Amino acid sequence: MTAEDFNDDSLGRALDTLYESGVTEVFAGIASHSLDVYGIEHKFVHLDNTSFSLEGEYAKPSEDPKAVRITHGYSRDHRPDLKQVVVSLICSYQSSIPVWFQALDGNRVDKESFSQDNPELYFSDAGK
Repeated sequence: MTAEDFNDDSLGRALDTLYESGVTEVFAGIASHSLDVYGIEHKFVHLDNTSFSLEGEYAKPSEDPKAVRITHGYSRDHRPDLKQVVVSLICSYQSSIPVWFQALDGNRVDKESFSQDNPELYFSDAGK
C-alpha cells in the first residue's frame, strides 16, 4: 500500500465500518484478546468517567440509538456553558491496560454508568 491509498475516503469507510460494528465491542474484543496473548490476569480494575467539553455548533442529534448525544451535563471543568460527551474507561489494576472503553451521552451520571444494573459495562472475560 502507498500513502495515496490512505485518503479521507478510505478513513471515512473505516470509521463507518467501526461504528457499525460497535466501537465499544471492538475495543473490548481487542483488549480481551491482548490480555490472553500476553497472559495478563486482571481480577481488579480501576473505573473512571471523564467528560470532554466541546465548543461550536453541532448538527441535529442523530436518531440512531447507538449515537452519543453531545449535550449539557455536570461540568467537572466548571463550564456549564459548554456541551460535552463522557468517556467511561476501565483499566486493569496492575498493568493499567484499558479493558473497557465506552463513549456516553454528555449528561450521563457516574453512578448510572458503573451501576450493577448496567450489564453492558462488563464483558464475559473480565476476570482472566
